[in-house]
Amino acid sequence: MERIVGLAATALRAPFAFILLTGEDRRCFSAGPQRPDWTHHDTGALWRSGIVERIAGGTVQMRDMMAELTPEQRRAAATLEIGSLLGVPLTSSTGEVIGIFCAADPAPTLWNDDDAEMLRGFASAA
Repeated sequence: MERIVGLAATALRAPFAFILLTGEDRRCFSAGPQRPDWTHHDTGALWRSGIVERIAGGTVQMRDMMAELTPEQRRAAATLEIGSLLGVPLTSSTGEVIGIFCAADPAPTLWNDDDAEMLRGFASAA
């Protein structure tokens, strides 16, 4: 999983990318030159932000998270060192959401439809 996450980060020119599984262990696989510590130690912060549920519902492109989130979510995003996010649901062969696959940047970033399509392609290969 870390290999495909690394390929996605490189292809999307993202400082980091991650897969967060929604199962009981909530494992996180991350890669990229600017991976924040939470990807290894506190994935619960992402859950508490409400962002996981939002992405599980469909593709999310947030150019500037500080402008697009509630005050509570903005505090979580600042703690998570995420300024912009491109996220897609990760689904099983039966269509069940089993996680989320995201590319992220500490700074605002303009994600486009081609970036989203590329991330969906990586998600289908994961």
